[in-house]
Amino acid sequence: MPGTPLVTPNFLANGGIPPNVLPGATTDAAAARAATSAFIPDQQVPYSLSWGLTLQREFHKNYVLELRYLGSRGIHLPTQNRINIQDRVFDGPGGFLPTFMSTPSQASLDNLTTTLADIQSRSNILPQYVAAGFTSPIAAFLANGNSTYHAGSASLTRRFSSGLQFSAAYTWSHLIDDSTAEVFSTVLSPR
Repeated sequence: MPGTPLVTPNFLANGGIPPNVLPGATTDAAAARAATSAFIPDQQVPYSLSWGLTLQREFHKNYVLELRYLGSRGIHLPTQNRINIQDRVFDGPGGFLPTFMSTPSQASLDNLTTTLADIQSRSNILPQYVAAGFTSPIAAFLANGNSTYHAGSASLTRRFSSGLQFSAAYTWSHLIDDSTAEVFSTVLSPR
C-alpha cells in the first residue's frame, strides 16, 4: 500500500493491520456494538463416530451372499445461528397471537388487543441485546449440529462357471442432519 512504511514500529502490538486499511474503524464502544454482526464462541471440535458389520456366506459352491450395515454419527457440527433474533410472534408477553380452531365471532375479533400493524412494527431483536447496544442481527457459529447415517446393503454374486457370471446389489440408506448448510453453502437449504 502506498505510503505505508516497510517497517512499522509496534505493528503486531497495534493489531497487525495498518490503521488506514480499516474502513469505518471505530474506537467508540457504542458504535462498535451497533456494527457487530458476528460472534464466535469458544469452539468445540466436531467429531464423528462410525461403525459397521459385515456378514459374508458362500453357498451352492459358486454363490456368495454379503450383508452389510454401516452407521455414523456427527457430533458438535458447526451451525450458523442468529443469536439475538426472536420471531415477531412468540409465546411470551407482547408476542402472543391467538389460534382459532374454528371461525371466531366478530366480538372475539373485536376484543383482540394485537393488530397486524403491531406485529409488523415490532422489532425482532431481543430486548436484552438492544439494551446492551447490539441493534443489528448477530450471526454466531455454534457447535450444536448433529448428523446420523444408517445404511444396509445386500449383494449376491455368482462366480464365473459354466459360462455364467452375475452380481446383484441393493443399498438402503438414511441420513438426518441439522447442519448441512451452516454457512449458506447451498441454495436449496439456505440458513
